[in-house]
Amino acid sequence: MTPISRPWPALLLCAATACAPESVGPWQPASQPASPECDDRCVELATLSGGHGGDVTLLADPRRDGPRRQWQLCFATFYACWDEGGEVPACVDAATCPAECRDDFAARAEGAADLESQLAAYRAVFVDTGAPCGDPGPPEGLPL
Repeated sequence: MTPISRPWPALLLCAATACAPESVGPWQPASQPASPECDDRCVELATLSGGHGGDVTLLADPRRDGPRRQWQLCFATFYACWDEGGEVPACVDAATCPAECRDDFAARAEGAADLESQLAAYRAVFVDTGAPCGDPGPPEGLPL
């Protein structure tokens, strides 16, 4: 049996490069404008040693709800299910992704009984460059 690697490393790499599609696709607009500023409501994720440049603290704003955050939650809920041993189609169906994305996956994965075919359908909808439900990229005017 050939091992199948989890898609998350490719997703993280994709999110950190220019492979994200230009449009926001099925994702809803943010409820508030994006801002590079972080106030007391931000959560510290980690502090990394920057060597001679000093430490770097990573902060997250839990109020962010724009297209990229929605895509991240869609992926995270899919992956949490799959990591617990769920089947790809059931995990996509249970994920917090837009209905049109779940429907697109179901249509592409219809009749796909093997894991590799199901993952190919998943990548085509959620991961590949130009995927209809892929990473929409960072908010306008903000870095990754």
